[in-house]
Amino acid sequence: FGLNQVQTKTDQKTVEQTKSTQTQNSKYIQVGSFSQEPDKKLFEKLKKNNYQYQTKEIKKGDTIVTKVIVGPISEANINKELEKIKQNVAPSAFISK
Repeated sequence: FGLNQVQTKTDQKTVEQTKSTQTQNSKYIQVGSFSQEPDKKLFEKLKKNNYQYQTKEIKKGDTIVTKVIVGPISEANINKELEKIKQNVAPSAFISK
């Protein structure tokens, strides 16, 4: 697929929850970006902390990068959730554009 195409993997439960909660003011937090299979411990931490997450595969040159994002999160709560994620899941997490 082309450079700007994105392939998304997620489970059906997350898709349904995302559709019902997504608003125009929602944002996402990126908790990781991987050129190989993401660490299963990351997914365990996300589930343990009850975060909805998605993986997105993006092709960069000859490499496929898998991004792990949490959300959608309302704009009003994004900074509070980012701090929680940094403390409990991924210290290098950031708000995704």
